Parts: sequence; C-alpha cells; structure tokens
Amino acid sequence: MNIDYHVEYNKCLYSVPCACRGERVDVHASGNLVSIYFRNELIARHKRTRPGRPATEPAHMPEAHRRHEKWNPQSLRRWGKGVGEEVYRWVDAQLESRDHPEQAYRACLGLMGLAREYPARRLNDACGAANRNGLMSIKQIREILKNGKDKLPLFEEEEPDAFLPQDHKNIRGPEVFR
Repeated sequence: MNIDYHVEYNKCLYSVPCACRGERVDVHASGNLVSIYFRNELIARHKRTRPGRPATEPAHMPEAHRRHEKWNPQSLRRWGKGVGEEVYRWVDAQLESRDHPEQAYRACLGLMGLAREYPARRLNDACGAANRNGLMSIKQIREILKNGKDKLPLFEEEEPDAFLPQDHKNIRGPEVFR
C-alpha cells in the first residue's frame, strides 16, 4: 500500500478507506473489477482503471482532502490568472513540479490565504520575485510579503558595453604571463 490511501495494482491506483492507510490488504481482480479486502472483509471495489487515472472514492478520502475536493488544477490556474500573471506562473509551476498535481494543492491554497491578507498587486509582485529566483515554497512568498521585498524596484541587467577600451595603464597583455 502507498503512503496515502491508495493501493497500487498493475501500475494503477485504487483508493481504500483512509483508516486502512498503511495496512496490508489483499487485492482481487477479475474482469473489469478490482476488489480490496482487509482482514478478509471487503473494504473497496472499483472498476479497473488505467495508469495515471487513480480510482478514488470520495468517502475514502480524509476529511482534509474532501474539503479541497472542489479544487482541481484548472480551477487553481483560473484563480491564479484572475489575481495576476505572476501568480498564475507560480501556481502553474507548483502543479507541474509534482508527480501528482494534488500534492501542490496545499501550497496553492496557502497562496489563496495570502490573497486574503494582501492586495492582489503585492501578491502578484511577490510571486514575480519568487518566479525570478526559483522560490517554490509558500513560506518564502510569505517572507517576501512580510519584509516588503515585493515593493522593491526591479533592476534590469544592463548589457555590457560592446566595446571596452583596450589601452589603459592597468591592462596587461598575454606577454606578461609567459
């Protein structure tokens, strides 16, 4: 059994009641059904699925997951886009960086919590700073906001001069190093 409330069978995931998480279970598959037993008692039955499409019964989910069941990657991205382009980029990076997008929900919902505390412009600027610096944790964005780093002006990198003077008393050529 996986660390969550799913059992892997034939490279597919099937949910079991969260109370059975971490327990040893027996899986019986026949035709298009997968039946899961705990101590010889049927605890779950699912239609067969294919890899990448977990079969999850909402009643098997822990309470915390059921509360967030209404969220999905599309709705989180839509929310991010509504706040600002940098928020969208940060949310999208969270969802794409995980094996399962659900693993990014906590960070994305944490960002929503910050949206209740800070104006959209500040949150967008903080996410912009996080995106530019590869910062992926909600704690880092909270620190940016708390310390007002989102209010600092951006300094564009200046392009180096195309031509630098080649004759100066402190410039030595390769002959000095022979």
